[in-house]
Amino acid sequence: MPVPKCCEGCLKWEQFGNKCWVYWEDKRECTQKIESKDQIPLK
Repeated sequence: MPVPKCCEGCLKWEQFGNKCWVYWEDKRECTQKIESKDQIPLK
């Protein structure tokens, strides 16, 4: 599956693809995009 435009550069998309928990078909904008490991919340 090609990378949706709103998911380009997202680490979650790279790891999970269309199984990403914030992805849905025809998604236009993502507010949960992670572009660097510094954005990953600490547990």
